[in-house]
Amino acid sequence: LDGTVKGGSYLWGAVLRIDVLEAPPSTRLAFIGPPPARVKVVSTPAEDAMDDMGYYMPAQEDGEELFGMDTVRHMGGLRVTREIELDAEPYGDAPIGDIAMSGLGGWVGVFSKRNNAGNNTIRLRVWAPA
Repeated sequence: LDGTVKGGSYLWGAVLRIDVLEAPPSTRLAFIGPPPARVKVVSTPAEDAMDDMGYYMPAQEDGEELFGMDTVRHMGGLRVTREIELDAEPYGDAPIGDIAMSGLGGWVGVFSKRNNAGNNTIRLRVWAPA
């Protein structure tokens, strides 16, 4: 990825995936949670990475089991649980929204500064075990 969040997917261990569908260049995500739940940034997987039921199964990372992988396997994978649309703030010093997942013990802060020359919409797709 080129340093912007748009077009990227963020895997928080195996238990949460956030796709950034649209965002101004100043948009950043801050992951606050348990240390074993590391964040991995990847290009957004293609639709064919999902099974027939719409589930997505995160891949293992260099032979290392991702945090929460047993739970995700047991649940059958990740599904789209929510699509979120936010507007960038004029200053960008405080989060404009937080994303929390029940049972994870953490949250994701969404930060973005208003872009006077373009679109200020932030669209996120959230995947979780369902």
